[in-house]
Parts: sequence; C-alpha cells; structure tokens
Amino acid sequence: MSRPVFVIGSPRSGTSILTWSLGQHPNLYPLEETVWFGPFGRAAEKAFEIGSSRGEFSQLSGMGVTEERFMRGLGAAIDTLILEHRSWPEHDVAEDNPFARARRTGDPKQRWVDGTPENSHCVSQLTALFPEARFIHLLRDPAAVVRSLGNFDRVGGEPQQADDACRQWLRHVKPCLDAERSLPPETVMRLAHADLDSSPEPSLRRCLEFLGEPWSADCLKPLGHRINSSAPRDPEATIHVDANLLAEARSICAEAGLDPPDSMVGREDSEASREHVA
Repeated sequence: MSRPVFVIGSPRSGTSILTWSLGQHPNLYPLEETVWFGPFGRAAEKAFEIGSSRGEFSQLSGMGVTEERFMRGLGAAIDTLILEHRSWPEHDVAEDNPFARARRTGDPKQRWVDGTPENSHCVSQLTALFPEARFIHLLRDPAAVVRSLGNFDRVGGEPQQADDACRQWLRHVKPCLDAERSLPPETVMRLAHADLDSSPEPSLRRCLEFLGEPWSADCLKPLGHRINSSAPRDPEATIHVDANLLAEARSICAEAGLDPPDSMVGREDSEASREHVA
C-alpha cells in the first residue's frame, strides 16, 4: 500500500526545505516537484467518466470497475514507478550532504515526500490515487509570502507585484484549509512556518509522529542551509495591496488562527499597487 507524503501550501512557504528535511529520514525519499500529478489525476477522472458513461455497455463499468478501484490502481502503479526509479543507493548516498536523497545504503526509503505547491489544488485527486497519503499544510503568513514573491528575481524567477503575490497566497491557502476541513484528522496536519523556523526540532518531531515514523535527527540537517531564498531587501517595509484582497487575507488569517498581517495595508488605487514590494 502506497503511503506518500504531500507538503502543500503557498509558494515561498518553505515547502521545499520541509520536503528535503523529511527526506533525510531513512524511510522517506524526497522528490523533485511533481507538477504533473494534478493534470494526471484530473485526466484520470475524465477517462473513468468516459469509460463508464454507457453503463454495462462501457468497458470499465461493464467489467464492474469502480472509480475508487480505477484511481487506486493508477496510484499504486505511480508509487511502484517512483520507488523503482529512485537514484538511490548507487548515485546519491552521502552521509555528509544535508540534501542527500539517502544518507546510508541501508536506508529502506519505502515512502516518498513531495513538496509541490500546485498539489494544493488537487488534494481530492491525490487522495483518490493514494488513499493512504498524508498531507502537511505548511502555512506562512501572507505578508512574508508577498515580500518573498516580490523579490523572486533573487532566485531566478519573476518578481511579482504585491496584489498578484497576495492573490497567489490566497489561491493556495484556501484549498489547503478546505482540505483540512474535509479530510479525516489523521490524514492532514497543519504546521506553521513560524514554528518550523523558531522551533525546528519539535516541529519535525510532530511531523514524524503524525506520519508514524520514528524520530531521526538527520531531518534537522537541511534547516541550517537556505535554499531558493528570496529574502526581502526591507523585511519591515509596508506592503500596499488592494483593499478587497487585504480584507480577504485578514479573513483567512482569522480562520487559520494567524496574526493579522499588520504590515499589509489596503489601498483603493489599483494602479499604485502595481509597484513591486521593496
């Protein structure tokens, strides 16, 4: 039975570093971002619909194949494919590398962890493909995300305007909170980025306990290194966003138990909000 781990949340929320940290565990294999899972899951749902649209006269429904069995079978095949094509142990074992895919040749690595932010939008498809999957929602406050996206050029990306960055935070965080509400509590947990930053060991212990995996101090090793950092030039700068976006962000923060983004202020003039975050 496949038991993958999906770290979901907004871009610039630490999904990559948490994935690599968990991936130092002897039983968790870290993946590069799998942006194809969502399109594949939605295409699979459509394929089943086509294959069962005429009842007993359709191939899938005529054979008694349920959608649950169809999706679960595809997920099992993906899990097998990933585990069979690991670059470990021959090419990527390094005990002294904080970002190794395996630290020792004897590590079992029977589960994998994926930190693709786009997976926030396809949790229902992922749970259909992988019924035993576990989800960790890494939640960062919107002001920090907006600042980071505003300086995305520091890591080779395109800097985003404050309004666009706020929209992106909302677009990812809302389905993650929906997943928290809809999934069984043993399936999804939330981790605050601030907790991972200030209390890394208790945060990682909590994650591994949630995943049913024993503690491994190796999971702490990547946290001493910054990856893809787009730290703002002025972390205290006021962020001007559209007033409606600010209201929605404040509402989501209240729902999630986050402090309100006091450094974000509303602005009615949409033209002015086209400036990048300083």
